[in-house]
Amino acid sequence: MKALSVRQPWAELLVSGIKDVENRTWRTNFRGTLLIHASKTVDVEAMTNFTASLARVPRDKWPPLHLGAIVGLVEVVDCTKEITSEVWHKPRQFGWYVRNAGRLAVPLLYRGAQGLFEVPDALILSKLDEIAPVDDSTPKLPPLKSEE
Repeated sequence: MKALSVRQPWAELLVSGIKDVENRTWRTNFRGTLLIHASKTVDVEAMTNFTASLARVPRDKWPPLHLGAIVGLVEVVDCTKEITSEVWHKPRQFGWYVRNAGRLAVPLLYRGAQGLFEVPDALILSKLDEIAPVDDSTPKLPPLKSEE
C-alpha cells in the first residue's frame, strides 16, 4: 500500500479530516487510499500555531501527535495547482486533495521515506480494522498560519 511521510502537525490534521489538501512541489498521478506516515521531524513554526489553537480545546480532547509511525489514511482524489480549497492549498504548489480520512487506533511504528513509498500489505491490512473514522467529535481547529 502506498504511503507518504508528512511532518506533524500536518499529519494529524490530515488523518483527523481537518486538512483536505496536502501541498507538494511535485505532481502525483496516484489516486486512492494513501497511508499517512508522521515523520520524525516536526514543523516547529506550525507546532507553535497548532498548540496555540489547541488552547481553546480541553486537554483531554487534544489529538495525539505521534512521530515515526503510520498514523492513518486518506483517499487522494485529485492533484492540481488550481486552488479550490482557500484554507489549505498554497499558491504555486500541487494540492493533493484528500477525503475519507481515518486515524489508526494504535500507530504503527515504521520508517518513512521521501516521496511515495510502499508499505507491505501484510503489515498494514490487519491494522485497517482499527481505523477510527473522522466524526463530529473531532475538534475543529482554526487554520494555522504557516504550512510546510
